[in-house]
Amino acid sequence: MNGPPPTRQCVFCHPSDSTDFSALADTAFNEVRGSVRLEGTDFWIAPDAAPVAARHLLLFPTQHYTSFADLTAEGVLSPVRLRELVSALGTHVSSGGGASGFLAFEHGSPTPFQPHQSGKCAANEHAHIHIVTRGGLDLKRVRRALCRETGVEPQSVHPHSYPLPRPEAYIWMADDTGCGSVWYSVSSIANQAMRRILVVSHVPAEPEFRVKWQDILVFDVTGNRARVEETRSLLDSFQGARHV
Repeated sequence: MNGPPPTRQCVFCHPSDSTDFSALADTAFNEVRGSVRLEGTDFWIAPDAAPVAARHLLLFPTQHYTSFADLTAEGVLSPVRLRELVSALGTHVSSGGGASGFLAFEHGSPTPFQPHQSGKCAANEHAHIHIVTRGGLDLKRVRRALCRETGVEPQSVHPHSYPLPRPEAYIWMADDTGCGSVWYSVSSIANQAMRRILVVSHVPAEPEFRVKWQDILVFDVTGNRARVEETRSLLDSFQGARHV
């Protein structure tokens, strides 16, 4: 699998050179990045260093692509196979321990990608999908927050398909029921928008965006490390996973 070269230093392609997440998790991201590769595929899975749920993992390609919309459109991985893989990983990390279902999402970049282009919503330009345990998340509240963030209503995505490349940034979200939605936004979507929404969705006060959501992550380093280690141990037992 050969993707386009990164346009700048990429935390996924060069993890040892990046400190993007060190303030959040005491360099945990650099310690776990790429620790598990899926057998027979060109994809890695790793715990997220600043988890927004009890278990939070990342799925990303070994080669540099800027969105899974581009990746599936180019035939690197079929939409059906991608959704099967996301479902299998989500089911695995949400099994046991009182977890209830999973939520998957991607902050997708516009196509064609341009560095620092208005509308880019992911913090890193390397394509990656987040898979988190759903727990007590109020998905209706999350969807309302996404509508406010993007200024648009969502479009449905068939369980066996994936968003097509478009000149707008997007946020794709799916859950363990197979339902999928995508928000395309012609205006800028803030970096870490989905992470912020999920963190504050556990806080009962409205409006959601007045909460200093970064504090919940930054000042819970001990809790973050425990969640990272729990997710790492589950990934070790995922069928087809191996250390590289």
